[in-house]
Amino acid sequence: MRPYLTCDLDLTLCDTAVRDAAMDPFNPANLAAADPAFWEDYHSRCGSDTPLAGNVRLLVDLAGWCEVVFVSNRSDGARGATISWLIANVPIPGLVGWPLENNDPATSRLILHTPVGVKMADPVEEKVAKVVRVVAARGAGHVFHLDDQAAVIGRLAARGLAGRLPEERRPA
Repeated sequence: MRPYLTCDLDLTLCDTAVRDAAMDPFNPANLAAADPAFWEDYHSRCGSDTPLAGNVRLLVDLAGWCEVVFVSNRSDGARGATISWLIANVPIPGLVGWPLENNDPATSRLILHTPVGVKMADPVEEKVAKVVRVVAARGAGHVFHLDDQAAVIGRLAARGLAGRLPEERRPA
């Protein structure tokens, strides 16, 4: 079995500038409110994201020798838009045939906010740890998690899991 790589979406593969400008997700009031309707609307606009080309190239290169599982805090209601964006912007051979329709880390390559045993409020590293446990049980090793947040990489390291920041970052 090939090793696994887990990868975040927003600000790692996707430049969210258009939806950020429209919705201001980093406004402390929006972050503190945790209003599901706000986040559902925000995540559903992911089709306007532009790919961070250097990171997409890195992922495509790595997909030649390992499996990729996308892990994100996007809402499950954005699954269709997320799948469409991935197919249009991440040219991994065979992506169209990948199982992307559910949140079961044993069978899906797209884990959004509600994988089995993980709550929406749980941090990304909880989701990554769940995927790692499931794929390890199947005999596959975890290579690393690609994520734009240094804090996530640090928390993964504290759990003994490898992580790395993407090569391309959106200009501040």
